[in-house]
Amino acid sequence: SYGSAFVRILFLDFAGATATSPPEPAATGDAGAAAKSVHPVRVALHVHSSVSDGRGTVREIAEAARATKTEVVWLTDHDVSEGDDRVENGVLFLHGAEQTTMFGHLLVFGADRLLSKAESYSDPLGTARAVRGLAGPAHADRTNHAAWISQGPIDALEIYNLATDAMRAAAFPWTRIAWAALAYPANAAYALSTFIETPDELLRRWDGASVDRAVVGFCGADAHGIPSYGVAFGAVAPYFFVDAPLTGAAAKDRE
Repeated sequence: SYGSAFVRILFLDFAGATATSPPEPAATGDAGAAAKSVHPVRVALHVHSSVSDGRGTVREIAEAARATKTEVVWLTDHDVSEGDDRVENGVLFLHGAEQTTMFGHLLVFGADRLLSKAESYSDPLGTARAVRGLAGPAHADRTNHAAWISQGPIDALEIYNLATDAMRAAAFPWTRIAWAALAYPANAAYALSTFIETPDELLRRWDGASVDRAVVGFCGADAHGIPSYGVAFGAVAPYFFVDAPLTGAAAKDRE
């Protein structure tokens, strides 16, 4: 049921905490289809709360989301789901999970339930699909891609992960690190964005995985509260394009 929400994927906004206008969706099909009303919804994907290894509660994360005009936060705590989908302080919280498997961490969105430990270590992709989840390797540049592919077709791929790029910063030239450090107090989101590099290898993997079937490519904040949720949401801003504005009713907006 979540597949339709993932159309027209991957928009990065490095403008800082003040959201800019999202890109216009590409026109497809005939003139009538192209004229169909679509509404951009700013989203934070791959977010951890204090239920697992994040620092913030749902209420605190909601405050950061509102400050960056983020309308939807998709929580993906480790091997646990915090509760039902709900609206907190005007922000829609959807619950997924980052599940531990023998092949690496697997992000599962929209499933009816968590995978059991046995399922995670036997057939995580197949089980996630069976419980109506959309699943793909987390921080894919740090996972064994060949092992995942051997398990069968993937549904999604995290082709950019903000936390991974932040960890790489120590290997960058000192001049680049110094510039980011100087910029951080004025615009932390921009400072983080200076470490972002085009993920050429992951884009090639995405192309390869998409030859025979549609595979969702997305960028994840992998937000834990360090740096702050607001900084993470300001640095990376995917958008969903949906048929109508969100209503504030969790059950309706979830669909």
